[in-house]
Amino acid sequence: KYFYKIDNYEIRIKDGNQPRALISKTKDDKEPQVHIYSN
Repeated sequence: KYFYKIDNYEIRIKDGNQPRALISKTKDDKEPQVHIYSN
């Protein structure tokens, strides 16, 4: 709930050993960046 207080974070979502998504934010990003892995 309190991500707005954090300047820099990374959340990795995995399905077993397969990475599915990466959510990252740096202090330069206005919005979190979401990367979806489709393979």
